[in-house]
Amino acid sequence: MTETPRPCSFRLKPLRERSEDIPDLVNLCAGRLARRLGRGEIVIQREMLESLVAYDWLENFDELEGVLESAIRHAPPLEITEAMLPPRVRFAGFHRIPEEGISLREAVEQFEKSLITAALQQTGGVQTRAAQLLGLRLQTLSMKLKRSGSRRANGAR
Repeated sequence: MTETPRPCSFRLKPLRERSEDIPDLVNLCAGRLARRLGRGEIVIQREMLESLVAYDWLENFDELEGVLESAIRHAPPLEITEAMLPPRVRFAGFHRIPEEGISLREAVEQFEKSLITAALQQTGGVQTRAAQLLGLRLQTLSMKLKRSGSRRANGAR
């Protein structure tokens, strides 16, 4: 009588309990996804990786893979940026403030800039539509772009 082999079984800690594994998983998964989607080689910004590590990943690897696939699918060639992450992931690091403190003014400016960048990327640089997405008047968006020295400040569409 032959014995039926039993499936191998093991338990992995949730991804949120092993954030040190996230950079390796991101690189492995992003490369695989980019090839599958026909995107070629991609570069992941350091800020994006930091946001991915800071997020709690309640749905584990499936959620991470979904976030990466969405970012890669909508990315321009070669680079996926933090601005392409969903807000729940991008701003997960705001649950705690480092011991050395932060500059609230700089954090708010950076947050605003990332939202404007995301809106412009999402609209293909069409400032009128980006302003609508952000709930701003076009003049307000133009002023913010000029103040930040953005290249798109003069190219309103």
